[in-house]
Amino acid sequence: MTGRKLNIGFTTRAKLSRLLDDGDITPQQMEKFHEAALAFLIHAVDYSLKKLPLQEPLLKHAKFVDVWQRLECGVEDALYFVERLGFFSAISARYLRLNTLNSILRHFNTGEI
Repeated sequence: MTGRKLNIGFTTRAKLSRLLDDGDITPQQMEKFHEAALAFLIHAVDYSLKKLPLQEPLLKHAKFVDVWQRLECGVEDALYFVERLGFFSAISARYLRLNTLNSILRHFNTGEI
């Protein structure tokens, strides 16, 4: 990717074009600016990848929070948050007991037990 293809923003691009048209900067200086902007972006992304906790379990399970991505999640994503948020523990314990009881009753009523 060349620096010119980098989106530097409308205002910055307009200002650079105006400076070039007015003769305040040379085409080489404009190209040097684009190269510097690209180098900065590459360095910033590299730094972020090294410093941000991208392997944190929270980030791994975070798509559960997004309603639109929830269908792609497994039960382990939901349990990650349930286990860490204390006020959910009583609710989840009651739900699991009720769900287990309903399952047992269903099997009992069908003669499977």
